[in-house]
Amino acid sequence: MSVRTINVKATSIEDAFEQAGLTWIAQQSEMINAANGKTIEDKKVIFRGDNNEQLGVVGKKYGVIQNSDCFAFFNIICQKHNATICTVHEYNKGATVHLLAEVKDKKFDARVGDEVGFRFNLWNGFDGLHKAQVNFGALRLVCLNGLVAPSKDFQSIEIRHTTNAVSRMDQAVKVWAGSEGWYKFFTESVQILNKKMVNKEIVEKFLEDMFGDSDSGVNERKKEKVLELFQSGKGNKGETAFDLVNGLTEWVDHYSKKDDSDRLEYANLGQGYNLKAKAFNLAMKI
Repeated sequence: MSVRTINVKATSIEDAFEQAGLTWIAQQSEMINAANGKTIEDKKVIFRGDNNEQLGVVGKKYGVIQNSDCFAFFNIICQKHNATICTVHEYNKGATVHLLAEVKDKKFDARVGDEVGFRFNLWNGFDGLHKAQVNFGALRLVCLNGLVAPSKDFQSIEIRHTTNAVSRMDQAVKVWAGSEGWYKFFTESVQILNKKMVNKEIVEKFLEDMFGDSDSGVNERKKEKVLELFQSGKGNKGETAFDLVNGLTEWVDHYSKKDDSDRLEYANLGQGYNLKAKAFNLAMKI
């Protein structure tokens, strides 16, 4: 998978896409069977209007949501709550688009000198695999670990395609309320994790639950690296459940794959994201 990362500083969706060079329009066309020249009735192709690059093959009923329309509601959050779009990821030449946004006032110290910032994750896809949605996360600034904290009450919010101003306002209110709930849940959870002291047996059990207890050399090397990062990773002391979560998260975000694009995809869209969520859930049960 190819990934293009563009650092931006934008207070509107339009400005973010302008800075990132993502102002193209997704278009669609029929699929033709090359063997007989007939139209494939139940499929269509989605492609970029600027260079005709194919983005995905989808079902006939698939509805295209343009990037600018998909995220238009977020302009309200930028205006009302001082959110700033800081990063744009373009996966597979635009088949999936991921925006990261931060809110200046949504930061806290997990521990003394260990600042954590809140992040909005905005997603849109044209390959039929990734829904238009918003979810919430955090960035530990000392190590740039992207922390994942799944909550049954504050999960991903699916984005509806709307051009109506009232509907966009409703959507912005819903997303902001979800972010407030998740942020409260996350900050409280971090304090709980910091109070959970761990010993050798707990750490070994955590690593076995994460990677299995097989004799696989690959899994053993993963365990050894996560153990090292738990003990002496950036900002870690090898003492608490929070250190365990960060050891695993630092491995996923910075060491799991040699290629930067592969690692970014693994951490944000692939199994690495699920591992980070699993680590958080396991640590909360310690």
